Order: sequence, then C-alpha cells, then structure tokens
Amino acid sequence: MLVSHPAAPFADFAGFVAYARNNPGKLNYSSAGNGTLPHVTMELLLRRTGITVAHIPYRGAAPAMTDLLAGQVQLKMDTYATAHQHVAQGKLRALAFASRERSALMPDVPTIAEMGLPGYEGILWIGIMAPAATPKSVIEKLAAAAQHAVRNPDLAERLKRDGIEPVGGTAESFAALIAKEIVQWRDLAQSAKITLD
Repeated sequence: MLVSHPAAPFADFAGFVAYARNNPGKLNYSSAGNGTLPHVTMELLLRRTGITVAHIPYRGAAPAMTDLLAGQVQLKMDTYATAHQHVAQGKLRALAFASRERSALMPDVPTIAEMGLPGYEGILWIGIMAPAATPKSVIEKLAAAAQHAVRNPDLAERLKRDGIEPVGGTAESFAALIAKEIVQWRDLAQSAKITLD
C-alpha cells in the first residue's frame, strides 16, 4: 500500500502524481533499504508514471516508518499489516494498493493499476521451495498440503486479517510467477541502477 504523511500537499493518488509531475524532486519516500521490495515497487511506479521522487533508504522498515510518521519523508510503500493502523488513526493517508485487486479490508482504496497504470503490481509473496532434485511426486504432495492448509477457515481468516491473500496454487503456477518476477525486477534493477546495500 502506498501511504503518505497527512501534511503532504495532496490527498489522493492522482493528486500525488500531479504534484510530483509539477514539482520534480520536491517529494521523497522512505524504504527499508536499497533493493528491498518497497524500494523496487516504488521505482517501478516512478518509471511507469515518469515522475521524480527522491529515495531515502533506511536500515530497516521501522526507522523508515518512524520518519514517515514524523513527516521527515512524505511517502512510503508499505504492507497493509504495518500501515493500516496508522491510516485508521489518521496518522497516514492510504493512496493506493500495489496489488492486482482492491483489498476487501480497505475496499475504498483504489489499486495503482486502476489509477492509470494497467498491469502494475508489486506484491510480497511467500512460497515453499524445495531442492531442484526433489522428485515430482514429493513436490505435488507439498503443493497439495499447502493448498489444503490455506483452505482451512481459521488460517485463511487469520491471514486475511493481516492483509495476506492465501493462494495455495500449483507448483507450475508458482514457477510461472517466479519467472515473470525475475524478468520484471532484473530489468528494473538494471535500468534504474539499483544495487543492494
């Protein structure tokens, strides 16, 4: 979720893009450090919109959030689990989600894709991996167990409360996601000259 400090000179995603376009370099955003998901998803957004916002890398998500809450920076790409309480308390504004679809937890907050950047997505995903030599039958059993687990109503509800969408897909769909992400983030890292700390 893209969030901003309430004192920032815009109230929504369209206002952010318009302000940044008319005031290049006057805004900044914090991240947990160079090469982290919040950094690269924000850089993808900046490249797709053609705007300039300065990146301020921190040594971790906590200090990056602390300075956002204090107004030292204006923006941050953050997880729902971390940001939603600050949005609910009026300490931050929710501008847009980086997910493919709107969140059922905050249905009034649009996605970046629907705000004029079709296909934009920058999400944190978690999966189960196994060594390359693992027999296919074992992989299929692991995938079936994961699918079964995320369909458990108690676990699914717990994950959804934290803004996590349980998927439990197949090994093939997971491999396709990884292949797509490698290309997207490799190309972005090269064009934006992103390096790890």
